[in-house]
Amino acid sequence: MSARVRANRLNARRSIGPKTAAGKQKVARNALQHRLAVAVDRDPTLVLEIERLARKIAGDATDDFRRELAYRVSEAQMI
Repeated sequence: MSARVRANRLNARRSIGPKTAAGKQKVARNALQHRLAVAVDRDPTLVLEIERLARKIAGDATDDFRRELAYRVSEAQMI
């Protein structure tokens, strides 16, 4: 095993994530910072945009299933 591989494995063992409470809180917000966990239904601007897009996708559909599906697709587009 080369010295480079050995050094890499040693470093990997030490890299186990944040240890302090402050560090853990900071990384817990990563998903929000990178918009991976956005509560779109809590942002009034996004809700209006989602509804507009859902109406566009659903078109003249009157059945609830299609409208719900259009709404879900619209939500996914906002993330």
